[in-house]
Amino acid sequence: MLARSSGLLLLLLGACSGPNYFMRKVDTSSYTASLASPPAWEGSPVRIVVGPTLNYYRSVTWDDVGHPYDEAGQAEDSDGIAIDVFNQTDKPVRIDWERSSLTDGGGHVRRILHSRTAPGAPQAATVLPEHGQISATVYPADGVQFVNGEWRHLPFLPTQLPDPPDAQLSLVLAVVVDGALVTIPQPISAHIQLVETVSKSGDKWPKDLAPCSPQVGCAEGLMCFELMTDFRCVPKP
Repeated sequence: MLARSSGLLLLLLGACSGPNYFMRKVDTSSYTASLASPPAWEGSPVRIVVGPTLNYYRSVTWDDVGHPYDEAGQAEDSDGIAIDVFNQTDKPVRIDWERSSLTDGGGHVRRILHSRTAPGAPQAATVLPEHGQISATVYPADGVQFVNGEWRHLPFLPTQLPDPPDAQLSLVLAVVVDGALVTIPQPISAHIQLVETVSKSGDKWPKDLAPCSPQVGCAEGLMCFELMTDFRCVPKP
């Protein structure tokens, strides 16, 4: 019986040893996009002026053999598209944000939020008086996450390294004039540049039955599992 118990203990210890992938490295890449758009078409009830730049970043955590831990170690944030909207008529114009959209560089039509509106919150229409003007910032609604107590906006422009491609976007603003709905397409060209990539060493990945966090994970070959009163790194099945 003693020999069998000793053999079982050695087997468990060997299974929990895990490979030696412990050090983390964090690469943070920052980007800037120069935005340009044509003037409004003649007769348009509103004129949209797009802000000149948009900045965003992507941070990815890697282990010491070059495996990315995107789900556990990825952090992203992005500015939105700054716009000024001018009423070019002698009548009030209502902006219907719920019917407005942004087509991203991949051709996906996405609902927008404006000026840091929380996801799921109703977006009241904005009324522009005659020849009035409003400034706002728009984001894709499905790219907003609540992380560490704050809202983050996931990038909707390319993050490929080392040379992200330029992108063609289209903002469609829905406005109501005299009770009639008018959609105003605003093409936007984004010339993207990688500003810099900063690398730094991170903490060690938890290993060998060490306490862990499900959000961060464990060393390669291990998973964060709830054992009795806390979470520990154990071999993957």
